[in-house]
Amino acid sequence: MKKTALVLALVAVVLFGVYLAYDSAANPGITFNCNCETSHKSATFTDEEINAAIKEVKKKFKDFEGCDLKELRYDEEIRHREAEAYLTTGGGSDRKIENTNVMILVSRFDVDNSSAAAAGGFNGGTTYDNWLWILTRSSEGENWEVVDWGY
Repeated sequence: MKKTALVLALVAVVLFGVYLAYDSAANPGITFNCNCETSHKSATFTDEEINAAIKEVKKKFKDFEGCDLKELRYDEEIRHREAEAYLTTGGGSDRKIENTNVMILVSRFDVDNSSAAAAGGFNGGTTYDNWLWILTRSSEGENWEVVDWGY
């Protein structure tokens, strides 16, 4: 009887340990469900430039554990407004960077209820809509780099 209780207790401890390991294991951000526009109307950037920026955001999004990227898009009006704000009062205000080297993308993503998502500062079970991604490049033709994100 004591052996059975001891075995059950050990099994319970092992299962609890597996649960904790699974819950805290890396759960990279999901990007394959993303409705990412591939054809854009922009007077500033080519489709290739925008799609290159989308690719960089999707790479960065994998760091967003417990999150599932649903939409990623370019909006010319938002880009102009947010790029100007970034260059005048945001992180770009102290950098010598041209407006045409600032890309803004708009996203929507879901957050699961995992501890990894909470550790990343997200509210579990929530959809984040109109979340912005700021990318810059040193000059035209250079690679985009994600430099900031958020509301």
